[in-house]
Amino acid sequence: MANSTLERMISKRDQAELEKYLNVSHDASETGYSLDTPLDIIFDSNSTAALVPEVTIGPYWVAGELIRTDVTDDEPGVPLHLDLQFIDINTCESVPNMLIDIWHCNSTGVYSGIEMGQAGLNKTYGRGIQTTDDDGVVQFDTIFPGHYRGRTPHIHLMSTENATVLPNKTYLTDGNPNHIGQLFFDQSLISAVEKLEPYHSNTQPLTLNVDDGIDAQTSTAEYDPFVDYVQLSENLQDGLLAYLTVFVDTKANQTAYAHAAAHYYEGGGVASPGGGFPGGPGGPGGPGGPGGPGGPGGPGGPPGGPFPPSPPNTTQAA
Repeated sequence: MANSTLERMISKRDQAELEKYLNVSHDASETGYSLDTPLDIIFDSNSTAALVPEVTIGPYWVAGELIRTDVTDDEPGVPLHLDLQFIDINTCESVPNMLIDIWHCNSTGVYSGIEMGQAGLNKTYGRGIQTTDDDGVVQFDTIFPGHYRGRTPHIHLMSTENATVLPNKTYLTDGNPNHIGQLFFDQSLISAVEKLEPYHSNTQPLTLNVDDGIDAQTSTAEYDPFVDYVQLSENLQDGLLAYLTVFVDTKANQTAYAHAAAHYYEGGGVASPGGGFPGGPGGPGGPGGPGGPGGPGGPGGPPGGPFPPSPPNTTQAA
């Protein structure tokens, strides 16, 4: 079978799986969960054990980011408290002591930590790392992400084992990334958020979930990439609680696909030679990025030079 025919068949299957989840409401507000609800209750939902598909890391990952819970950096937007639980698909046991890296754009579709028409190397909003606890859980406080050309609102995530954590609350890129993924939100929730400021001031066209492409690649017959969420009051601007169980293969090694556009050091950000990741499989490069909807490249294209680069006039904190 020709590769192009096979790819069309896979794409059609992925889209069918996505549309199944688009027709499901993930609004769990009726549960009455709050920020005070114990995590063992939130994650006691008997999630189906399904390996989460690997997808593009995209062109906006920054290595060496800060280990912290609150990644808002005073960015305006709808508050989002995100709980993630990581389970080993091989054992169905929680994975403790694993670094979880998240990154996403701000309310108007701009990424921190990146040049390429973004907010700049020394901005850190929407980025952070936490270490899973004994139950495989991490928690982040951030804002609901905005959108940019070609992409629906989403959050990137990566899980890494055996990385060296430094005293200055950063880490070395010496670990084993075992999963690179993205998570998504109900279209109805996106539509409600987009009516609010500053989201409403974003002039970039909004891509719907059904047209995103990457969310289709993340959807399988067993795995639903959309977070469950609770609106914390009748006023959406008071915030959201969102949660998702992520099954990963701890025996996997995704190092070949973990290309960073920059590295954050004690003295600030340093761009990767060549700009880092060259694109995504059928996905957009983002505003000012190197791709476009349907752009070339899949996970694994090499950066323009060795990485991480040596920071100018400084050394990584030990």
